[in-house]
Amino acid sequence: MAISVELERLLSGWLARAPWRPQDAEGPVDVEDALPVSAAPLFLRSLDDEPGAGLPGTQQPARVQGLIVVFSLGEADDTRRLTVPLTLRTREAYELRPHLIGEVDDLTLGHCFVYDGVADPEFVRTVVELVEAGGPVRPGEIAGPVPGGQFTAVTLDDPDAFAEAPARPAAQAPGTGAGAETEDELDADASGSVPIPAPPQAPPRIGRDTPEETHDEGLRLELRGGQRANSSAVLHRTGRPPVIVKVFRTVEPGRNPAVTVPAALSGRGSAVVPEVLGWLQGFWYDTELLQETFGQLILVSRFLTGSTDAWTAALTAARAAAPGQGSSEESEETPGTGGFTEQARHIGAVVARMHRDLAQEFGATVHTPEHLREAIAGWRSRVEWALARVPVALAPLAAPLRKHLAALEELQPGTLQRVHGGLDLSALLFAGEDTSVVNFSADASGPQLPAEDLVGLLRSIDRAAGLARLERTGALGGDADAAALGLVGAHELDALARRVAASPEHAWSAATQEALLGGYLQEAAGTEDPLGVEPGHPLLRAVLVDRLLSEVVDELRNRPAGLEIPLAALALLLQPERLEDTPDTTGDGEAEAAGDGVNEDAGEASGDPGEAGDDVREG
Repeated sequence: MAISVELERLLSGWLARAPWRPQDAEGPVDVEDALPVSAAPLFLRSLDDEPGAGLPGTQQPARVQGLIVVFSLGEADDTRRLTVPLTLRTREAYELRPHLIGEVDDLTLGHCFVYDGVADPEFVRTVVELVEAGGPVRPGEIAGPVPGGQFTAVTLDDPDAFAEAPARPAAQAPGTGAGAETEDELDADASGSVPIPAPPQAPPRIGRDTPEETHDEGLRLELRGGQRANSSAVLHRTGRPPVIVKVFRTVEPGRNPAVTVPAALSGRGSAVVPEVLGWLQGFWYDTELLQETFGQLILVSRFLTGSTDAWTAALTAARAAAPGQGSSEESEETPGTGGFTEQARHIGAVVARMHRDLAQEFGATVHTPEHLREAIAGWRSRVEWALARVPVALAPLAAPLRKHLAALEELQPGTLQRVHGGLDLSALLFAGEDTSVVNFSADASGPQLPAEDLVGLLRSIDRAAGLARLERTGALGGDADAAALGLVGAHELDALARRVAASPEHAWSAATQEALLGGYLQEAAGTEDPLGVEPGHPLLRAVLVDRLLSEVVDELRNRPAGLEIPLAALALLLQPERLEDTPDTTGDGEAEAAGDGVNEDAGEASGDPGEAGDDVREG
């Protein structure tokens, strides 16, 4: 089906303000030219329990229509597809006003209020009920005929759950089945939507519930903030465990590793991920590609009630690392560790178990000479890229970076396997005695080094320490000075590194990182393949330098006051001996540390402000 010009214009303005809109190295991507390529209806139902108890002066009940619009952004190889779930309500929902996109006149429903579907309990509940029931979403199954039958709710016991290109059920194939779209409908003019027949009065809901049971059922929707690429909501229902519904805002055709990887682990009974209940996948005719497209759009999993993310715990511990900053409960830990070393050791063990489960499920191999050359070429390219973009701040490290490049040529092959991708502390949840891993990356589709995940965690720990140090020294107020803006020379960089190395937060970071790697290696003991994650291992060092260079560029562009966190870490990693010989003539440099805040937004304040950025309690 097509959407009206009025709705398209409304959505274009809203997309430009959406917090989850795509980003690249330069910041948020311009979505002004995004075009709708598909609009697939998911459900249409009455909102009233009794026939006729509808809009004032009519016998027509208030209705809500749920649909998923897919937008195309960019061109050729840079094309992205954006997933936009919507609800159109014929009656305003005052409790959803913060999520109101606007008002339109629909050809079938009349005057409607348009809402972000992720925030609408009717949309989220429908997705959950579809997954709980399983199977294709056929016309009439929810609340009367809907055209196209473009969605399938998949569970782990579905024989085609992990098929590379699952076929539509026969009853849903284009041009067949009740309510299926014809070619004329697919080519409908964008000035009006395809009419949808009105649903029967008081329609039954899908799933095990009767209308009476769902009418009395307690329902509460909790939105999860802090995401950059996805949107999530937790559905709380009386008498049932809560579930979390995660909408992938950017979707690629085919299987989504952010769905299939945790689903595969859950299917084999792995204890490192929350139980995956299923997902919603869609088939739509893409008017840009001129072909039918398949994508996995929404993931439904168990929500870990009362869970705490490891980033929050680590940041609390880092803040307590300095004398007089912590509580008496932390005095039993080694001074300077802030009470987190055992948790870090446990995290390392959990990640090792995750890697073992992933290797058993997807296989593992060792670098071929060609793969190793490609990896080295990528690392070399990163060094040149960073030196060109942060020339002043990285100038004192140019020589050791060249030495690092030369050492890369001596690297030995390491293990390659499926990994989490973009792992940081916000992706680990503590729930009682259990620790779970969430937020698997949609980009981690091929085998990678286990060190990629470990480096993400190590940098997350150091970032917590750096933020705590900047807070303690008052460096998060005022304007960024020259050092924060990257206008530093060799002497200033040496002084910065010495201040950081002498801080209690750095001691906490070092002890915590050592504990995490120790926990990982202890759990992974006996593995025959070369892991490349031992402290000081050349592969771990190569990945770490690569990540630090990315952080330096990112901080300078987006959070200049936070530049000193990765810059000092890079200096200490590349030239520890030179820094030890350089006197610090700045006095108590910590009190003069560079100034503006690290600009932690609402999501980053409650989760690791690293690259992943997803919700810290997703599960």
